[in-house]
Amino acid sequence: MAAPCSPTGRINLKELSPQAFDSEILPVMALLGQPSYRLKQIKDWLFKKGVEDFSRMTNFPNALADLLAEKYAVSTLQKAEEKTSGDGSKKIVWRLQDGLQVESVSLPTGKGVTFCISTQAGCPMGCVFCATGRGGYHRNLTRGEMIDQVLFLWRDEGAGTVPNIVFMGMGEPFLNFSNLLDALEMITREDFIGVGERRVTVSTIGIPQRIREFADLNMKVRLAVSLNAPTQRQRSALMPGTSPYPLKELLSAVVYYYRKTGIRVSLEYVVIPGVNASAQHISRLSRLIRGLPAKVNCIPYNQTSQTIRPEGRGETTEQFAAMLREKISLRVTVRKSLGADIEAACGQLAVKT
Repeated sequence: MAAPCSPTGRINLKELSPQAFDSEILPVMALLGQPSYRLKQIKDWLFKKGVEDFSRMTNFPNALADLLAEKYAVSTLQKAEEKTSGDGSKKIVWRLQDGLQVESVSLPTGKGVTFCISTQAGCPMGCVFCATGRGGYHRNLTRGEMIDQVLFLWRDEGAGTVPNIVFMGMGEPFLNFSNLLDALEMITREDFIGVGERRVTVSTIGIPQRIREFADLNMKVRLAVSLNAPTQRQRSALMPGTSPYPLKELLSAVVYYYRKTGIRVSLEYVVIPGVNASAQHISRLSRLIRGLPAKVNCIPYNQTSQTIRPEGRGETTEQFAAMLREKISLRVTVRKSLGADIEAACGQLAVKT
């Protein structure tokens, strides 16, 4: 398979798999009579320091820097816009090389920072409470476009700390499975970016077969499944893309993931007053998930002009979580909502330009 090229015709190093990266660069080193340790130096500049200009890689001979610049590209996106929330969150709009735009978010956590990364331009799943799903779907992101979101956020927003990385931005990660796996390998391998696997979370609407395939890789990456309703009928209404995936099969895959990895899955539940948050919903939900090797993360609903309106006042997210705790022995938490004032909170990412 030919190496992926940039619009300039140069091979883009960030679009290569880890194995292809090594096999591409080592012959170039040999061609110029350079020692093999130059490979590590290139990786450090690109993936540890976030430097994209070969002329700034100061421990290289000029001849090597010139040849690398002639043969290779390293950038996949450019910052188009940045917004800062009153709570310190930042939303970045990235312009891709074909003109499409995607968003990612940097979230302060008190102990560090979390980067929320997109995997698709738009999303085909159509969830009625998510602005991304209401805005339509354009294409999968490449592995390099996912990696660059991490690298640029870390360079600009997370210097001096090791971030947590959540694939919870725009898109359904498991519909971009191959590129996701390559990006995860780059992110977690110490000779590339080097973020520990347990600092990484992949969020999915719940595609059972992909969950099982992901479990078989035994990567020790955390998994979050968007549940959001206690019945198949309501879940399909709120999340049309889940219609082909029966709840029974999904929950069986959750158990399989735990058995293979030893990691409890986080069941995400967006609490929409008057829609999925009544006492009856709580009772049905508790029966559905009781005894699962999982935890429940209750998420406040962040409405936008593109998403559904709550149908009543109903329980707050905290009240919902408290009542659910009385029904089940699973750990139940409430996610703190950050970035809502700049439409950077859960369910609000949707490029408008």
